[in-house]
Amino acid sequence: MRMIKHVMIVCCIVALSACATTKSVRDTTIANFTSSGSPCLDALLVNVYAAGCTDLQQHAILSPVPGKRISCAVHDDESDPSSSWLVYEFYAFQPPLNSAISAMNVQPLCFDPTMAVFWSERD
Repeated sequence: MRMIKHVMIVCCIVALSACATTKSVRDTTIANFTSSGSPCLDALLVNVYAAGCTDLQQHAILSPVPGKRISCAVHDDESDPSSSWLVYEFYAFQPPLNSAISAMNVQPLCFDPTMAVFWSERD
């Protein structure tokens, strides 16, 4: 009986310590995050990863304004699939901006001296 009690205690300790040391993909991604130099773009990326994105896609766009299209292609099972961070597309442009952005049907999200970030619903 005493042996069974010791085995059960050891199993509980091992199980609890395994849970305490397991890091999710999102925690690891955010912990290994490297700044882009733009507080606006960094905030976008951290929020997308924190929402559960596991595959962030960044594609260069050339027209009508050169920049990047950023979207989450895959998210983890624990995340809210309706989160705007996971379902919207984001666009990052370096200033100065021109009027061609208005033709893109995007909404402003944030601006800083090095980057302007916009969002839109996916097509």
